[in-house]
Amino acid sequence: MRRLQVCFVKLLYTCFFTGISFIGNSGTQPLPPLTFNPLSAFEDLPSEEVTDILQDSRGFLWFATHAGLCRYDGYRLQTYKDNLYMPGSLTNNKIKRLAEDKTHNLWIGTEHGLNKLNLVSGHIEQFQSYPVNDEIAAICVTSGNQVWVGVDAGVVRYEPDSGTFKLYNSTPAGNSLTGVKSLMEDSKGNLWIGTWAKGVFKYDPTNDGMINYPALNDRNSAHVLFEDSRGDIWIGS
Repeated sequence: MRRLQVCFVKLLYTCFFTGISFIGNSGTQPLPPLTFNPLSAFEDLPSEEVTDILQDSRGFLWFATHAGLCRYDGYRLQTYKDNLYMPGSLTNNKIKRLAEDKTHNLWIGTEHGLNKLNLVSGHIEQFQSYPVNDEIAAICVTSGNQVWVGVDAGVVRYEPDSGTFKLYNSTPAGNSLTGVKSLMEDSKGNLWIGTWAKGVFKYDPTNDGMINYPALNDRNSAHVLFEDSRGDIWIGS
């Protein structure tokens, strides 16, 4: 049985900086000062708010911003956004999440709708129908190349044969699964779902359904999920 550990942000924050203090005063070589070197190319970012960063299989860096999607090739930025020059390119310019699948598609989650950019042809396909017509909170591409998307209505799986999405918003026992905030595939291939006020769920492929775990705490929210090297699942609540 995997252990689920609730990570309290305030405690983690305190321990992290206390740990740095210990390292710096333990008699060993002190840590060198950190320096940040801004790149001139990033002065062209369309927004100061960057919500996600991804390096694709070809080495390009992608930046999700609140005013468009940017690609960095090591020298310059190229911006993708819906405007007079590129009408209909993206469902929304407020980019939230990025993920690449194993067939060289970049999945782009926005504040309103989902997009798929073919990294070879440059073609963008839009998805604006329910349930992915809302804000995209999370995207997870599994080791089996399944694309899962977290939205307020629940968690959805992309069905490539039909180009549609299957919605999961409850368990066989009738527990509601809505307000998805995070998705993660662990080292054993299990898909974990974190929600707002509904707790933590795990996908059961045998029954094609969801398993709901006991409440984490009074608020029962799981904003972020992480698996450590021992196989323990950490939950930021």
